[in-house]
Amino acid sequence: MQVSEYDLYAYQLLHYLVVQQQYRVVRVQQHKDDLWLMNEQNSAYPVIRISSSGNAGTFADTDYVRNVHRVILNLMHREGPMLILNTNPGSSPVHNAFLTQICIAPQKISEPQLIRVFRGIDQVVHLVSDPDKETSTLLAQVEEAELKQQQDFIKKVRKKSIPRVTLAIMAVCTIVLVLEYILAYTGGNMDSAVVAVGGFYKMNIVAAHEYWRLLSGGFVQNGVIPFVISMYALYATGKLCEHRLGRGWYTAVFLASVILGNMAQLIAAPNAIATGMSAGIFGVAAAFLTSQLLSHTLRHPLLRIPLYNCMVILLLLALVPSVSFVADLAGILCGILFGLWIYGKQNDSLMRHHAKMALALYAVSMLVYGVAVDTVTPVDRHVDAALIRIYRHTPLNAYADYLQEHFSRQYEKTGGM
Repeated sequence: MQVSEYDLYAYQLLHYLVVQQQYRVVRVQQHKDDLWLMNEQNSAYPVIRISSSGNAGTFADTDYVRNVHRVILNLMHREGPMLILNTNPGSSPVHNAFLTQICIAPQKISEPQLIRVFRGIDQVVHLVSDPDKETSTLLAQVEEAELKQQQDFIKKVRKKSIPRVTLAIMAVCTIVLVLEYILAYTGGNMDSAVVAVGGFYKMNIVAAHEYWRLLSGGFVQNGVIPFVISMYALYATGKLCEHRLGRGWYTAVFLASVILGNMAQLIAAPNAIATGMSAGIFGVAAAFLTSQLLSHTLRHPLLRIPLYNCMVILLLLALVPSVSFVADLAGILCGILFGLWIYGKQNDSLMRHHAKMALALYAVSMLVYGVAVDTVTPVDRHVDAALIRIYRHTPLNAYADYLQEHFSRQYEKTGGM
C-alpha cells in the first residue's frame, strides 16, 4: 500500500494514543478510515478524532461528526468536548464549545496544553525512510494493544458486575431475619421480635431516644415474603446502579435514603412498626435516573432492558402492604438531590454546590422536626410488654428495665392511653 506523509503521521498518533495513553479505538462503519478514540479516564480529552484531511474534509459533514461524538459520550456515560488532531498542513486551529482542532506536524504542535496532557506527543510525529513498513508495524502493535484492552475490559466488566455492597446488605438482612425468627420463637411474637432486632418502632425512638433505629430499621424485614420481595428488588437495583454510580456513592445514597425515609415516618406516621429498605432502594434508583437523564445516557441500548426490568420490580415493591408511601417519597427526594450532586461533580460545579446545599438543608430540617417529636399515639402496650419480655429472656435485663421506665413515662404523657 502507498501511505502518504499525512496518513503516516495519523498512524503514529494512533499508535501513541492506544499503546501509551490507553485510548480505545472506536470503529465507525460509515467511514472505515475514520480514526476515533475514547478514554473515559482522560477528563481533558475523552474523545479524539485523528484526521489527515484539511478543514474542508474534516468539517464536510458536521452532523456526522456531532452524532459520532454523542454516541461515544453515551458509551462512556459522561459529557466532554471533542479533540481533533489534524496532520494536514492545510488545516488551521479551531476552538469552540463543541470541539478543539490542533494541527500536528513534525516538531510542531500549535497547542501547549496538548503537550501538558500528553507528555512526549511532540516527538511522536516524524518522517521515516519506509512509510509503508512503518505503518504496518504500527498497526500490528495497535491491534495487539487492542486485544489486550478487550481482555482487560472483559475482566473489569465481570468484576464490576458483582454488586458487592448489595450482596453485603443482603447478607446482613438474612442474618437479621434468622435472629428475628429465633427471638419470636423463644420469647415473644413476631412484632416484638422485629423491634428487638432493631426494627423501626416510634415508641422506642421517641420514649427511649433510640435514633439509631432510623438506620437499623432498613435492614429488618417483617417475615419471609417481604424479605424475598425486598431482596429481589435490592439485587435488581444494585446490579443496575452500583457500579455505574460507584460503590461509595451507592452506599451513601442508600443509607441516607433509609435514614431520611424513616425520619419522615417518625414525623408524619402514627405509632407503628415499620420495616424494610424500600426508601433506600427507591433513593438509589432516583439518584441513578437523575444523573443518567442529565447525562443523556438512558437511551443506550445496553441500559434499556435492565432498566425496564428494574422499574417493573420497583413497581411491585411499591405495592407491598408493609411499604411506607411517606418513607418512599422521602427516599426518592433524597436520591434526586444526590443524582444532581453526582452529575454536577463531573459536569457542573454550580449544580453540585446547589445540590449539596439543598441536600444538607433537607437533612437538617428533617432532623430538627424529627427530634421535636416527643409523644407517641396510639400506644400499643401489648407490643411494648412483649418486647420487654424478650429482653428479659436475654442478658439484657438492665436494658429491659430502662425501656420499661421510659415507656411508663410516655404512658403518663399520653394520659395512659
